[in-house]
Amino acid sequence: WRCAGTTGYDTLLRVQQVFLDPRGEQRLTALADELLGEHQDLVTMVQGAKKLVVREVQAPEVARLMRLVERIVPREDPGSLRRALESLLTAMDRYRAYLVPGEPADPAQLAVLAQAEARAAQSLAAPSLAAQSTAQDDGDALAVVAHLVAGGVVAGAAPDSAEAQHELMVRFQQTCGPVMAKAVEDTTFYRHARLTALNEVGGNPARLGIEPAELHAFAERQLASWPTTMTTLSTHDTKRSEDVRARLGVLAEMPDEWRSWVLRAWELAARARRDQLDAATEYLLWQTLVGAWPISTARLQEYATKAVREAKVHTSWLDPDDAYEQAVATWVSWVTTDPSVGAHVEKWVTRSAPATRSVTLGQKLLQLVMPGVPDVYQGAELVDLTLVDPDNRRVVDFAPRRERLTRLDAGGHPADLDDEKLLVTSRALRLRREQPGWFTGPDARYAAVPSSSEHALCVGRGDSDGIKVVAVMTRFAHRLDAAGGWGTSVVDLPAGSWRDVLTGRTLARNDGEARLANVLADLPVALLVRHGSLDRDEHA
Repeated sequence: WRCAGTTGYDTLLRVQQVFLDPRGEQRLTALADELLGEHQDLVTMVQGAKKLVVREVQAPEVARLMRLVERIVPREDPGSLRRALESLLTAMDRYRAYLVPGEPADPAQLAVLAQAEARAAQSLAAPSLAAQSTAQDDGDALAVVAHLVAGGVVAGAAPDSAEAQHELMVRFQQTCGPVMAKAVEDTTFYRHARLTALNEVGGNPARLGIEPAELHAFAERQLASWPTTMTTLSTHDTKRSEDVRARLGVLAEMPDEWRSWVLRAWELAARARRDQLDAATEYLLWQTLVGAWPISTARLQEYATKAVREAKVHTSWLDPDDAYEQAVATWVSWVTTDPSVGAHVEKWVTRSAPATRSVTLGQKLLQLVMPGVPDVYQGAELVDLTLVDPDNRRVVDFAPRRERLTRLDAGGHPADLDDEKLLVTSRALRLRREQPGWFTGPDARYAAVPSSSEHALCVGRGDSDGIKVVAVMTRFAHRLDAAGGWGTSVVDLPAGSWRDVLTGRTLARNDGEARLANVLADLPVALLVRHGSLDRDEHA
């Protein structure tokens, strides 16, 4: 489930993933199975949602494609052609293949279609579909359709059908995107409940966590190929804001504690649970509650209604089920107003706050120093606990943001996580503005900076003269704390003296190595600039 490879979401997904602890994956899976009473197979869910979207939601677009196919190959069996077309649309694993009518085809894009064709062939060979075959073998029909959308010449094509085939190529690619978006992001992501932080645009909820080496390789590719692409963590279209995802991401660090917490939460809500309420929806809403807490009844109710209708299991926009939706509304009203539930949620938010702080600040700093041009979505300068639209499109009050920034610029110390996030955001963006050549110019460099701890993610930026800035971020803070902290772990800084523009502190160094306990004494992140690269007082 991939974007084109050049969008801001590519960075979003990798930045988030590098802060997710893969050690918690099996226990989170087991918990979801326990709560739901079944195992949610993501591939099966996606395929089912795609078939639903192709046959119902996108039916007019598919009908238009069929008219073009029949115009090009009028002698072929329309039933087989339609099954082939629907199967090919369902088998696409990304938003589109990039093929332009009349231009030489990119082999890589042809391979995308070929792989989709192979998956579609397996689907068509299933007994449930094979039994529907008419005189025309569905496999042959699939070969015809796949060849047409790839721009190939088909024997028996109608005269003067080139224009229709060109339109087919374009419209097929235009239809793949909505099928992916509607089936995966707007259906499956509201059904799959294991860890909802992963249910993000362009993402793959089956995968939890990546190693820093993969992130570094991606960043180097971006710098070489797309140095001015947008990087982001929140947009108008994200399913949850970056800070909601940060809160939920720590579930992977604390899976056993989360299990105990959610089982108790399930007991507390027993009085509000009507028979119609399904476990998958309830688990999704518990995660939503802790991710966006504090949240009003009205906000959670608006989200819950959208979530269950998008899931299209018990109700939908086109065919709402009033009894089911009332059961959801009753549950929402209870959990957002009952004092015992509120205290229980507060307990989790407080317990997970140190780990959440590290992810919140770490992913923000990483986004701002990665190759590309960073976008800070409106309101996300501070901790922003918003959900999918329209929740994330409300008017932002910029007055407190200006007041906080003025106080920080005057030398005030951060008073809370909002201040800390604003400090990281403002200082990193100002550094980029004052030294653009370190980040986007033709001589800009990106390099992984070695560390002796798996809990430190360290990246360097600079130019042809070398690395000038090093960002240090904490990973898996809960597990780090359980292990006793940084101990003697170090970051191997390039030669030179370094100053943290977030705190103004100069590092004590020993042969190029700096103790992480010292580097991260005040914050779980640091933005180090080599002495002499900037005026000493410029970022005080």
